[in-house]
Amino acid sequence: MSWAGMLRTAVALGIQPEAFWRLSLKEWRMLTERAGEPTLGRDGLEALMARWPDGAWGESPSTASRSPSPSLRDGEET
Repeated sequence: MSWAGMLRTAVALGIQPEAFWRLSLKEWRMLTERAGEPTLGRDGLEALMARWPDGAWGESPSTASRSPSPSLRDGEET
């Protein structure tokens, strides 16, 4: 969704533009989340990972752009 679309959604929710720009991403998600809508849990993530596994690092040039930074490849946390 574009910023303009997000701002239109905020106005439709009664949020003034000044207040919209002060919202954190977490606050925005809480405001726009649909109650009772299922979310992706750990089981769902693992099912997706099993269905569409990533290739080995450096397997092809097309995967190089999706590889994480070297610190993440080495197992370090940020």
